[in-house]
Amino acid sequence: MLRQMVLFALVGMGLEVVFTALADPFKKQKLYVGYASVMYLPLYALTPYFLYITPPKWAWWHRGLWYVLVIYVLEGLLNAVLEAYYGTHPSRTSYLRGWNYHGLVNLEPLRIVTWFGAGLFIEWLWKT
Repeated sequence: MLRQMVLFALVGMGLEVVFTALADPFKKQKLYVGYASVMYLPLYALTPYFLYITPPKWAWWHRGLWYVLVIYVLEGLLNAVLEAYYGTHPSRTSYLRGWNYHGLVNLEPLRIVTWFGAGLFIEWLWKT
């Protein structure tokens, strides 16, 4: 399980960099520079655990919604801990724009769809 946790932490960080580079197509600079914070490594490392506890007989859309819920709960908890300890968290400034829950999670529809798809994609990678 430790090997999978390290692998998913690294894959998650890579996908985070790609997503942040492509998320805003109307950027003034066209270099498409992505970024990620090392503080999110635990969030990505926990992914295999939730793949193990997701009931396999659920319909695909139930599993996708489950992944969105789990990701938002974990992200909210992690950001709340970081904010309590450091006074901020890595996504604080971007999460205060648009739809958010107390600046801890971004609830914009693009993010929800992205996490839905990412959860099912990671599940597919896990099974192959």
